[in-house]
Amino acid sequence: MYGITQCYIYNSIESYNGEAPDVTVEVKDVKQSGDYLTLQDTSGYTHIVNLTRVFAVTYKAGQSTGY
Repeated sequence: MYGITQCYIYNSIESYNGEAPDVTVEVKDVKQSGDYLTLQDTSGYTHIVNLTRVFAVTYKAGQSTGY
């Protein structure tokens, strides 16, 4: 994934339908391996999300890093 992207994590159908994410992370890189999503945020932290524990994950493309 190139550029900076907003990642929205919803823990329930109610938060998803209400368009109210439980977690919002500005990410530079996203990778999936099995049931896990690895997010590299813009502060340099790596977050590992267990996808069996969330309802939905969505993304919104943002600014490009100038490739």
